[in-house]
Amino acid sequence: MKKCGFTFAEMLIAITIVGVVASMTLPTLIAKINDKVNQNSKSVIEKKLIQGLNMLNSQENGLSHSYSSSEEFVNSLSKYMKLNKICEKDNLKQCFPYDEIFVNEENKGVKVSNLKTAGNLQLTDKGFKDTAGFVTANGIPFIVSYNQNCIEDPDRPMESISSCVAGIYDINGSRKPNKFGYETNEDGTFSSTSDIIGFNGARLSKCQLKVDNLCITQLPFLANEAVSVKECSKTYPYNVFPDSLSGLGISYCYPYSGDYWIGAVKKCGHKTNLPSATQLLNLAQKIYITDEDGNVTVNTNITDVLGIAPPFKMWTRYELWVDRTRWINFGTSNAISNDYGAVRHVKYNDMYVMCVGN
Repeated sequence: MKKCGFTFAEMLIAITIVGVVASMTLPTLIAKINDKVNQNSKSVIEKKLIQGLNMLNSQENGLSHSYSSSEEFVNSLSKYMKLNKICEKDNLKQCFPYDEIFVNEENKGVKVSNLKTAGNLQLTDKGFKDTAGFVTANGIPFIVSYNQNCIEDPDRPMESISSCVAGIYDINGSRKPNKFGYETNEDGTFSSTSDIIGFNGARLSKCQLKVDNLCITQLPFLANEAVSVKECSKTYPYNVFPDSLSGLGISYCYPYSGDYWIGAVKKCGHKTNLPSATQLLNLAQKIYITDEDGNVTVNTNITDVLGIAPPFKMWTRYELWVDRTRWINFGTSNAISNDYGAVRHVKYNDMYVMCVGN
């Protein structure tokens, strides 16, 4: 009678094939799961921070006066957000369970105890104070810098005082890997093993993400904050800019309502820190993939890291006139330069900006 089944050699071959397939797919699957967990943790942590900041603003009118230091700001915040510990800039290590963070982009370690200034967090606004540290009730360590310039225009509408503070935190608390930034794989894709998160522009490397030669210093964000009419009206008709707008490299400021393009420029520090049209069109070549049959798909590895997916619009650094700036339209299958420009004093719900560097 003929026996049915597999020989030992056949079973070994099958096990080997399964092992090879698993080794190829499991890392990607685990990375996606970790990214999802990290995103959920990030949302919870930042939601609690914003709640504390809003309570500080509503109870103490937090935008009405300037704090002399980041430590003083954190002490006021501690009345409305439970903190286990507060550390001044010369004692930051007491608020972190380790003293070195590995920066993927630069392939080197950064000492926590050296992160004393806003410049150490790549914050260029002169209003940012030297740093301070704190640990939340859940054991999440932070290093933050308070920005006194966020109160210069008390008439400017703000949903919270979150823009008054920037910094980093560890979503894992005391657990490893203690890394910041994205890793570039051999095939050009990106993966994130980082647990150190920067917010409101703070980071530990010059580039938050590097796509070929494009150094992205701040990932895309909605252009939903405008400089006020009060600021822009001072520039008309002679384009003499007030101190709050000087040094940005801008040529115009829309004088009859808020200017959202300049609001984005202020976040990036200078209009040349916005991407050129050429840089965005080159980025589009990475986002859209065309197969042999001419079918176009979106490279989700890039868009997942950027945090946005087509369709969306993105401003460039080019001013066309007092009321218009050039933008790139990222459609479902390609990107097109709009040379006529977008109206800079209108709040679009799909207009993004990202900051770039050399």
